[in-house]
Amino acid sequence: ARENIFSMVVFDKHRHRILCCSTWLSAYSLRRKTAEFPPHYNGHTTPVQGVLYNPNNTQIVTFDNEFVNVWKAETGKLQFHFSLASFSGVSGEYRLTSISYDGLCRRIITGFHQGTVVIWNPSNGQALNIIRDPDSMAEINCVISMQRKGQTFYIASVGRRLLIAKEAQQFTITSVTRWTAPPECGSILCVH
Repeated sequence: ARENIFSMVVFDKHRHRILCCSTWLSAYSLRRKTAEFPPHYNGHTTPVQGVLYNPNNTQIVTFDNEFVNVWKAETGKLQFHFSLASFSGVSGEYRLTSISYDGLCRRIITGFHQGTVVIWNPSNGQALNIIRDPDSMAEINCVISMQRKGQTFYIASVGRRLLIAKEAQQFTITSVTRWTAPPECGSILCVH
């Protein structure tokens, strides 16, 4: 049997479909009406922006621009969901630009296009901390966390800057510092 492993996935914005390239070309239409969802459907109704896996409690986290859904990996059942607009930090239209777990998979870190980072409790959807770039409304390109000597640091790239937030014992942010790349460097798109 031939394997159909995708080597490239491309979005065709003119025909609203996804083209998958492998041994042969496949096209998947994205045109869907809400009426197609079953009455007890509890998944996303807008395109999924990304997926995270938590190995500690075998949860799969899916997110779109409005909601975060937390699923039990063994059963595929929705455990709970929460709205990304459920915190008082983003006014008007907002758009999710990046998401990750912290190093211990105990917090979900989200970045938005207006220079805002929100740290969530994945067990109940509570927004624990909001970090803003005070000098910019630029898009958060990447969010990560790191542990060092028992301290948790959240790092977000914003244009040519890194926002570095230090977390205290009670999960509160104690300080936010900024590091700016030299002018000859471009935007920082990814941090590992």
